Amino acid sequence: MLGPMLRLVCLAPFVLVVACGGAVSPEGVGPADGGAESSACPTSHGSLAIDVRYLREGTTPAKGSIEAMVKAVSGDVVELDACHPAADCVPMLIRVSLVGPGMNLGPIVPVTGFVRLEWERSPTGWAGDTWRVVMRSIASWGGMANPLKTGDEFLFAANTGRPDPLPGTPFTVTKAAVDCPAPAETSTCAWAKAYAYEVTTPGLPMMRVGMGQRALMGSLTFENVQAWDSKCTDDYWHWSWVATRAR
Repeated sequence: MLGPMLRLVCLAPFVLVVACGGAVSPEGVGPADGGAESSACPTSHGSLAIDVRYLREGTTPAKGSIEAMVKAVSGDVVELDACHPAADCVPMLIRVSLVGPGMNLGPIVPVTGFVRLEWERSPTGWAGDTWRVVMRSIASWGGMANPLKTGDEFLFAANTGRPDPLPGTPFTVTKAAVDCPAPAETSTCAWAKAYAYEVTTPGLPMMRVGMGQRALMGSLTFENVQAWDSKCTDDYWHWSWVATRAR
């Protein structure tokens, strides 16, 4: 269950023109401690790359849902085995990677635990692919109890290329423009406007998370990696975020 505390913390790779405060106002969109708005006008931005890949025979489908055991976690990579422990089959290995600044899934995803992974990749042509993934711990798999004795719990979700998460993710995400001045550059594809993500979780007020900020909302941590428009029309890669269970 998500608790009552919500707060924002600064991320080192970004230079912000607002202060990062503690608990936000009850509305979740007003000033944080010290009067700073819970949004940011960054002078730089990060990036996030998501990938789901079958490591043995077969092509990874563009959309899927699979139950598996966590074999290993190292930094931004989780390796799964979809061969059930009671089945007579060779390992069915799947690698999930979330490559971004300071990404560390080790404290988030428990090794040897049972999980359900869902993903969706949508090609956009020359602009690259959009990705949505979500991973949950599950209480049992194929009639066998989770060896870690955990129940059905959210572990992480991530998006690139679009703001809305996969259906069933325990929060909603929408984008809202923030009042940041456009930069002086006049090139066709220069940065034009920044956005915050408005994140709503059951039982908690909505939190507005500016680009380059991380919000702690009870047992959920949400990080706005990118949220901006350019002066072009091909803005597929400018939207990304990561949400994890709080460490």
